[in-house]
Amino acid sequence: MSIGTHETKIHGRLDFPYIVYTGKIPEFLHNYPLHWHEEFEIIYIEQGSGCISVQSRPYICTAGDIVLIPPQSVHDIRQTENKSMRYFNILFKFSLLEENENSVCYKKYFQPYTDDSQLLSFHLPKDSEINRKISPHIQELIAHRKEKYTTNELMIKSHLYAVLFEINSLLIPMTTQGKSMHSSIARLKP
Repeated sequence: MSIGTHETKIHGRLDFPYIVYTGKIPEFLHNYPLHWHEEFEIIYIEQGSGCISVQSRPYICTAGDIVLIPPQSVHDIRQTENKSMRYFNILFKFSLLEENENSVCYKKYFQPYTDDSQLLSFHLPKDSEINRKISPHIQELIAHRKEKYTTNELMIKSHLYAVLFEINSLLIPMTTQGKSMHSSIARLKP
């Protein structure tokens, strides 16, 4: 198993760890190789189709789909056949929303993503109920991606809170197989 690299790039600013990128496959790259980072990542497919793998699970994604990538999850993005895909990456650290890792909110809502829970699904097809609930928030984050953070911090945080509120319903206790995979990946990362 190839784990990929630990992406250490600072996404956003140190005092506001949040950013929205745009990507095009194959125009920018034919693929974005296996990697992992400390940020939570949300990928929104704007047009076309491609393959996004999260924790060794490949998903063929099309326009309107959303892919959730919890912190420290190994993932890649690649072209399928001769198709192209335009997408947006929203990356943020949980510390943006809750600085105190000992707080009730941090332990209850953020820590499970890296400790003992897993998402029921990383891929949210455009026709799924959860996609319909979070898509308006994601659209707002994408629409305001070029504006200065100094005027939109509360708007950004409010949309991220709304998205996390909805996707927390997808968190389930990690299975024995999931714990084994999580442990194997954790050992191989260094």
